[in-house]
Amino acid sequence: MKRVLAITKRIIGQIRRDHRTLGLLIVAPIVLLTLVGVLIRTSRDTVTLGIVNEDRGTLAARLVKELKDDNTFIAREIARADAERELKSGALSAVIFLDADFGRRYSSGGQAEIAVMIEGSNPQNDLAAQQKVSAALGLALPRAITQVVAPGGKPPTPLLNLNFRYLYGGSQFDQLDFIAPGFIGIFVFFLVFLLTTLVFLRERSQGTLERLFATPVSRVELVLGYMFGFGLFALFQSLVILLFTVFVIQVHTAGNLAIIFLIQALLAIGAINLGIFLSTFARTEFQVIQFIPIVITPQVLLGDFLFPLDTMPGLLQALGRVMPITYANQALRAVMIRGEGIGAILPHLAVLAAFAIAMILLSATTLRREVA
Repeated sequence: MKRVLAITKRIIGQIRRDHRTLGLLIVAPIVLLTLVGVLIRTSRDTVTLGIVNEDRGTLAARLVKELKDDNTFIAREIARADAERELKSGALSAVIFLDADFGRRYSSGGQAEIAVMIEGSNPQNDLAAQQKVSAALGLALPRAITQVVAPGGKPPTPLLNLNFRYLYGGSQFDQLDFIAPGFIGIFVFFLVFLLTTLVFLRERSQGTLERLFATPVSRVELVLGYMFGFGLFALFQSLVILLFTVFVIQVHTAGNLAIIFLIQALLAIGAINLGIFLSTFARTEFQVIQFIPIVITPQVLLGDFLFPLDTMPGLLQALGRVMPITYANQALRAVMIRGEGIGAILPHLAVLAAFAIAMILLSATTLRREVA
C-alpha cells in the first residue's frame, strides 16, 4: 500500500507543478459549460415569414393582419415571384401562400389548404420555422374568422391542411443527410490537426528538426515540406471520408463531389499548418491532447454546426465568424444540400485559403523564433 501511495503522491506532485495542466482541469470545463449554457439559453430562433396573398377577400386580409400582429415572428407580404429569391438569400425563413380561392373554399366548409415553403438546408432553423408557422396559423385563423362572420352566425369549421414544401432537400433527405456536411468538416479538421501536431512534436523531440535547421533549408521551405508530406495523407483521408459517406453510408448529395473534396482539401491544409504552429507550444503528447478543448471544441460549438450561427448572441457570432470550420460547414451545406456550384462558395474558399496561408506564415515565424 505504501508503494501505491508513493506513486499517487508522485502523480499529484507532478500535476501540481504543471500549471498548464492544472489550469486546464479547472478552467476548461467551466469555460466550455458556460459557452454551452449561453448558446442554449440566449440563442434566438427568429423566424421571418413571407406572405403571398393572392386572395382579395376579407378573410385572407384578416388572416394576414393577424399574422403581422403576431410578435413571435416577423411577417411581411411579398410577391410570389420573390419567394424563392428571398428564401435563398436567407431574408425569409418560410413563405405562406394564400391562393386566390382560399377564402371561398374555407368559408364553404370544404378542405382548405395553405402551402408553406421552407428553405430546407438547415434542420434547426427549418424545424423552428415549421413549428412557429403551424402554431401561428392555428391561432390566427380562428381569430380572423370571428371577425368576418356576421353577428350570431356560425363560423365554418373546415379541415385545414398545411402543405409544407422545401426549397432544398426533399423527402429523400433524412436527418443524417442534413448533419453529414458538418460532420465531414469536423472529422477532417480534427483528425488532420491531431495527426500533424503529434507527428511534428515527435520530429522535434527526436532531434529531427534540429538536424534540418543545420541545413541551408529556410523556415518557409521547412514548413512547406512538412505541409506537402502531411498533406498527401490528409488528402487521402479526406477522400476516404467523402467516399465512405456518400457510397457506404449513402448520404445524399445534390452537388459535385469534386467541389466537396476541394473544400475538404483547403480545410485540411489549414489544419495541418495550425497543427505545426501549435506543436511549438507542446512538449509532450499529453499537452497536445490539451489543445482539443481549447481549439477543437469551440469550433464544434461555434462553427455553425450544432447551433445556427445567426441565432447566437452578437459576441459569439463574431467569434464563430473567425473560425475556419464555420466557412467549411457553410460551403459543404451549400454544395451537398442546395447543390450550389463553385461560384456560390468562392468567398468561403477564399477564407479557407487565407487561413491556410496565415498558418503557414505563423508556423515559419514560430520556428524562426525557436531556433533563434
